Amino acid sequence: MWYWFACVSVALLLRLLARLEIRGLENFPLHGPAILVANHIHLFDPPVLGAVLPRVIIFLAKRELFHTPVLNWIVSHYKALPLRRGEPDRQALRRALVVLRNGGVIGIFPEGTRSRTGALQRGQPGVVYLAARSGAPIVPVAIEGTDRFQFPALWRRPLVRISIGRPFTLPAELLRRDRWAEATDFIMLRLAALLPPERRGVYAPALVGDSAHLVR
Repeated sequence: MWYWFACVSVALLLRLLARLEIRGLENFPLHGPAILVANHIHLFDPPVLGAVLPRVIIFLAKRELFHTPVLNWIVSHYKALPLRRGEPDRQALRRALVVLRNGGVIGIFPEGTRSRTGALQRGQPGVVYLAARSGAPIVPVAIEGTDRFQFPALWRRPLVRISIGRPFTLPAELLRRDRWAEATDFIMLRLAALLPPERRGVYAPALVGDSAHLVR
C-alpha cells in the first residue's frame, strides 16, 4: 500500500512542478517478467519512473542508501534491493533473478551511478547477467528533465520526458560470457537511441545517421 501511495503522491507532484510527457507507454509490458534499463541523471529518477509506469518496479539501489535511517526507510518501502557498486554483486543479482522468475519487473541503471553531465556513460554488464539467466525481455526507458529539479527552475515547470522503447531480447550469440561487453553495448545503444543526440554521451558516435531501427 505504501508503494502505491508514494507513487500517486509523486505523480501529483510531477503534474504540479513539471510538464510531464510520456512517449511509448504502450510498449511497457503489463504482464510477465521484464528488465527495465534506464539512464540515471537525478536521485528522483526511481520514484519518477515508479509514478508513471503501471507496474511495481523493484530497483537495484546502491547499498549506501540503506545505511542512513531515513533513506533506508524510503528505499526499503519502495522494495529496492541493495547493490554493491564497483564489483560484481552476486547476492543482489540472485535476488533480482527471484523477482524475475516470479514474473516481476526489475529496474536497473546500467551506468552504475548518476551522470553529472546528463550524458550517457558506459554501461556495466550486470544487466546482461540478468537477461542471460532469466530470459526476460529488456525494456529501455530514457529519462530527460529530472536534472532540472532545482530552484528556481521549478517555478518554470521544467519539461520531464519519459521515452519507453519496445522490449527486446539479446541475440543468442551475445549471451556467451566472452561477449558480454558487446551485449552491454547492444543494450545501451537502444537506450541511447531514445535520447536526444546531446544526451547520448559515449554512445553518440555509434548513432550517427539513421538510428530509427533501434527504437522500432
